[in-house]
Amino acid sequence: MNDSLQKTFSNLCRHPLVALEPLKGGRNSRVWLLRGNGQNWVGKQYFCHPNDHRDRLGTEFGALRFLRAHAMVQVPEAIAYDRAAGMAVYSFLPGQAPLPGDPEHARAMGAFAKRLWDLRGAVTPADGIGFASEACLCAEEIVKQVRERFARLCACDPQTPLAAEVIAFVEGRLAPALEQWKTMAVERLGTLGHQLPQRFWTLSPSDFGLHNTLAPASGPLQFLDFEYFGWDDPAKLLSDALLHCGLPLSPDQKRIVVKEFKAIFSDAGNFAARVRAYLPLLGLKWCCILCNEFVRGDMLRRRFVDTGMDVRQTRARQLAKAQQMLDQDIAAAIAVVDATF
Repeated sequence: MNDSLQKTFSNLCRHPLVALEPLKGGRNSRVWLLRGNGQNWVGKQYFCHPNDHRDRLGTEFGALRFLRAHAMVQVPEAIAYDRAAGMAVYSFLPGQAPLPGDPEHARAMGAFAKRLWDLRGAVTPADGIGFASEACLCAEEIVKQVRERFARLCACDPQTPLAAEVIAFVEGRLAPALEQWKTMAVERLGTLGHQLPQRFWTLSPSDFGLHNTLAPASGPLQFLDFEYFGWDDPAKLLSDALLHCGLPLSPDQKRIVVKEFKAIFSDAGNFAARVRAYLPLLGLKWCCILCNEFVRGDMLRRRFVDTGMDVRQTRARQLAKAQQMLDQDIAAAIAVVDATF
């Protein structure tokens, strides 16, 4: 047990700890099960880097306080934090990773999205809620973010493992696909630059998917990880849920989620058109996200969590996932949307 970690977490819990056990699953922060005598908590140690100005600790802690204050008990309770140490303590939610394919979990995702939508009128300036990480309130912003990610990947150190392969993938396959789907977005929306009016914004975890949930033995699905929480377009929230490969939705689950979102957000502007325009563009962004291990700052964040990472093996695995996303997953998500809207 790390004495310094134990002391800080113990102070935050205001309770002596008998054990710290690392929990698997986090890719951006170190997560610990904090065991006291008769009580458990979850401790998080947030990654910080001079080139990444996102306040993950403040965003997550504030989001959970807001949600709990509005009777959303299927999220952890924010207990205490140490800003200087980059550490926070949350209530422990018992449960297991959800079983693949359960339709009730897909409905729970829809119910959670509806609750966030219903809460948009409850936000006050004192809540300090800003935009979700990399929020997209117009198609032009998505295109800009995708191009920025292309540039980051193509700027990777050519002497590092598989650098030439990822650059070839970006330049030979992703860049032409962006031009094709950008043209399609213009055809669907008329323009890429129209900003979504504020009345149609929704609260969003940003990193929304079953990979950030726990299924308890009884009771509703529990939702975790609000480091990127804030305002966003519900069309992006749905697109990310369909594309996320942390714990992919089955085809039936995708159909349920699309139907749920269609019912919730049918009056949120031209929601169906935005989903159809955004989905392939965001799919390209996900191809880049899957290749984050080629970007130095992102690799540092991964190594912060997984100190024993094999770089070549990890990059090969992630590049293969990105190729599958482009070749199969985007088309599968588009097919579900086209069949439902």
